Amino acid sequence: MWLGTGGAGSPSGRLRPLDTGFSEDDVFAESEPMRVRLRGAMVLDDHDRWSLFRSTNDLFVATEYAFGEKPIVDRVHYVGAEDELGWYGEFSDDVVVSKRDLRDERFHLRVKIYDLKGVPSEIKTEMGKLATTPAGAFPLLAPYSGDVGREADRLVSVVNDIERHGPILDRRLTLEMAEPETGRRLLQPGYYVCTKNGVRNRDLSLDDDLRMVEGVDGSAVEYTDASYAVVQIDKNVANRRRMEIDRRVAALIAQLNGKGRSSETDLHHLRETLEAYTVLSRLERVRELQSRSDLTAAEESLLAELGDRNELQRYLELARAGRPVAEETVR
Repeated sequence: MWLGTGGAGSPSGRLRPLDTGFSEDDVFAESEPMRVRLRGAMVLDDHDRWSLFRSTNDLFVATEYAFGEKPIVDRVHYVGAEDELGWYGEFSDDVVVSKRDLRDERFHLRVKIYDLKGVPSEIKTEMGKLATTPAGAFPLLAPYSGDVGREADRLVSVVNDIERHGPILDRRLTLEMAEPETGRRLLQPGYYVCTKNGVRNRDLSLDDDLRMVEGVDGSAVEYTDASYAVVQIDKNVANRRRMEIDRRVAALIAQLNGKGRSSETDLHHLRETLEAYTVLSRLERVRELQSRSDLTAAEESLLAELGDRNELQRYLELARAGRPVAEETVR
């Protein structure tokens, strides 16, 4: 079950159904920036009950997301071993996705917290280290990183077959750009909580430490009935160019691996991506040729030919007007 509450810097108000307007800001609109963060998880399920000394899990904390009909992209936030029950937050990278130019009306999110089964201890340790790197955070990139070994393939295997392990919390959510009270779950800034058990008709909220509590003011007590996770969505953007590139590469690999929402849209977005790459490559070639004064006859001919290509015309016009073309070319 999912509930939400508003709040810019910290949560405010009671947790409410997602078809209500709970945010102090307006719901998201096209062209606005959006950042999604997994702020933490309360783990209260014990899958290693055979332990005589303490309750532990070998935690695997991940998310997956997709915009509209675009491919599903996986993110890994934490891999541990013999983790005790309790709160897990401040991951090495809590950003699920950050996008400067929101274009899609629907955003799909899945939070996955599992207890790993049948993974050797040494592999879990290496997977945990890998998860703190850019290649591990986007697991589809891990096999292409030259400095990792079998843990990269194992990480991808775990992500692809996560349901074979012990489920602690696995919840999906689709948010839409829509008006309040229309029966749809609104894409709006705020804090979103997914719980393992139903919590309807309970007076729940988040405290300043993002723990779920029941009751108000001095009478509030911490919620301990079941595991839950807290996601924050705001109108900011993570200004990390490397992450943006990794996100695009992971989406491209997902398309090639058939992880899109349909084969037809996979092919469409793959063509779009490759067409955009081709345009940028040709624009870079035009820039290079225009910067030189000693062109050969063949290079002069190539420059004229590139300048006449229809797909480059609008970008060359933007460049001549002094406007950036990169964001116009690839979204």
